[in-house]
Amino acid sequence: MMKTDKTVKELFDLAIQAEKIMRDYYIGLTEKFQTLPDVVNFWQGLANDENGHIRWLENVCSKLPQEKLSSMADPEVITQAERALQFSVEKALDETKTLKDAYEFAHELEYSETNAIFRFLMQTFIGPAKRQQMALQEIENHLEKLMDFSKTFGDRLK
Repeated sequence: MMKTDKTVKELFDLAIQAEKIMRDYYIGLTEKFQTLPDVVNFWQGLANDENGHIRWLENVCSKLPQEKLSSMADPEVITQAERALQFSVEKALDETKTLKDAYEFAHELEYSETNAIFRFLMQTFIGPAKRQQMALQEIENHLEKLMDFSKTFGDRLK
């Protein structure tokens, strides 16, 4: 088992940073494709979703007792979170030349560690079950939007 000295609070902080990376990429895409209003609206919608994920994480974290926040976090999840932070928004935006590139980077981001960490945190630290399900449904709805991208913009993915 890996050893870590990171706390649950630090894990939440890492998860929030990862969500901000995703949001910043989507905001960058709104600027990159600013001549295509429907595309801008799509990416802005995903950026707004990321802001919602950040608020979920901040809210859950703020309600945890100090003893829980200062307890040691799962080392594997910490490693996942640290890996998620290695994504370079600037590099990805620089390498994004087409809508297809944008979609592929977005897909890579969405199916990276970031959403797995969000799910882990919601399943581990949120209650009751109904609220937990709402948070997890938020991720599913977000991923469905991305999957609809090719249906909506498929003719422009070249």
